[in-house]
Amino acid sequence: MEWTRRELAGAVADLVNDAYRLAQTELFDEVVPRTTSAEVAAAIRDGDLYVAELGGRLVGSVMVRVLDESTTHVGTLAVAPRAAGRGVARAILDHVEGSSREAGRPVVCLDLLVPDPATDHQERLRRWYERRGYRPTSRRSFARVEPRAADRLRHPTALVRYEKRVTADGRTGPARGVVESEATT
Repeated sequence: MEWTRRELAGAVADLVNDAYRLAQTELFDEVVPRTTSAEVAAAIRDGDLYVAELGGRLVGSVMVRVLDESTTHVGTLAVAPRAAGRGVARAILDHVEGSSREAGRPVVCLDLLVPDPATDHQERLRRWYERRGYRPTSRRSFARVEPRAADRLRHPTALVRYEKRVTADGRTGPARGVVESEATT
């Protein structure tokens, strides 16, 4: 499908907010939009947005940033609820990992909210990323990273950085072990 930048920004913002609604319901007292059209438009402008389509329909997106010469950061990976279980997230992450490897950046990282106690959705995400070879490398209190949003949390929550090494020879594996940790409250 052909999109104007404005149409794409609105469609991706809607997709992300729909996809994140369940997780937000489990994590926060009040559900607020995960992103806005303006934030998505900035990612499009900066070349930091990848989208996935099936049958001409938008079904997934991810925001990607280069952190340094060796690291690609994955953020706001979202799949339309109607496309869940169809391999969209796997295809998006495969693309990001391959692009990072081809660009000579051997580490792909992402941040995951990890509440205590664990929620069903976040636990499924954690297990999925770990099956893909991602390993936790740091743990910070979400309250220290996003103090205003943390006020709405149902439970103490950590922001855990996960990393995966993607090498030029196609081998993958954990980048490092846990290197930083702090209390989650």
